[in-house]
Amino acid sequence: MEFTDILDSLEDLGYQGPLLEEGALETAVTGGAASPEFTKVCAWLVSELKLYCKLEENVQATNCPSEAEGFQLEMSGLLSELCCPYPALITGEVTKRLLNANNCLLLLGFLISELESSRMSLVNHPQKKAQESNVFIELKGICMALGMSKPPANITMFQFFSGIEKKLKEALSKVPPSHIGEPLLKKPLGPVHWEKIEAINQALVNEYEVRRKMLLKRLDVTVQSFGWSGRAKTHADKLSKVYQPLRVALAAKTRVSVAHLFAAREDLSKILRTSSGHIREKTACAINKTLPPALPGGHRGVSRLAGRHNPSSVLPGKASRRHPEQMPEPPQMWRSSGSSLSSSRVTELITLYLRDRPATLRRKLISAACIQDLVLSVMTHSS
Repeated sequence: MEFTDILDSLEDLGYQGPLLEEGALETAVTGGAASPEFTKVCAWLVSELKLYCKLEENVQATNCPSEAEGFQLEMSGLLSELCCPYPALITGEVTKRLLNANNCLLLLGFLISELESSRMSLVNHPQKKAQESNVFIELKGICMALGMSKPPANITMFQFFSGIEKKLKEALSKVPPSHIGEPLLKKPLGPVHWEKIEAINQALVNEYEVRRKMLLKRLDVTVQSFGWSGRAKTHADKLSKVYQPLRVALAAKTRVSVAHLFAAREDLSKILRTSSGHIREKTACAINKTLPPALPGGHRGVSRLAGRHNPSSVLPGKASRRHPEQMPEPPQMWRSSGSSLSSSRVTELITLYLRDRPATLRRKLISAACIQDLVLSVMTHSS
């Protein structure tokens, strides 16, 4: 590269040093490593290059000609790391390579081209933003929920959490005392318990991750089966547009952590049946009112549909399902009541009792169950 090309490139890269003045670059290049101005422009190019490349070597500018030898040693290490292709810059005696004007021009051209290509690569392939840690996400959520402004960069952790405590007290003063409820875990824990708590939580998270993956796989297969018919294939795109955004939000790994343990309140220990009226008010939908069509040939669905409207028409040997409140008494109470039942009737009653006892209808959400199991495990280990 000629002097004019180097000056134009330096100006385009944002260099604002004294070498842009007329005749200053020629003087600096002639002096080479012994010229402090030449070493300063080289050090500036290296500092800019390190913003885009992870370089281990560093180059410091000199203040006097006597420091030229150290500068050349540092530059030699940098050129080796950059895999410089010019033999004149990487071979021969190290302390004499940059005392030649041609070699100095070659060095400036090489560093300029490396910096230009690095900036172009960044424009064509922008770096992804670093993912925020879980701790940062939790603290950010706390600040947003409490209406706190962004804390300054020089704030200490004590000041930060003191501000959170102050905001919490202000928020709690505006609600009734029983608004939040009592904590589910009331036993105090010391530092010796933390490691055990983390181990228990990790074991539960791994177990429930397997369960969630199984449920998600069953969901995918079920939705996929809806598109098997010829008519449904014409609406495959519509189904995908509706289903995929909802499916992406369902993560296989649970987010339950030790923080949920301390945030759990007493109402979490209440187990409600999924078939109870209170729960069905929120989970009932139009699909529950859809009945299967009548199929020819005595299909199993026909017998279920007929049995729903006429209980006496249930096929022999098929036990109808009953509501938990209509279930028979437990077998241990039949003898004390003096009932006389046939063997077939006893078999039917036992079958109904085993199939429809209330315990089988108590299903918990996976995350809630994980928190509850974690609480019970901690209370057991700490007692």
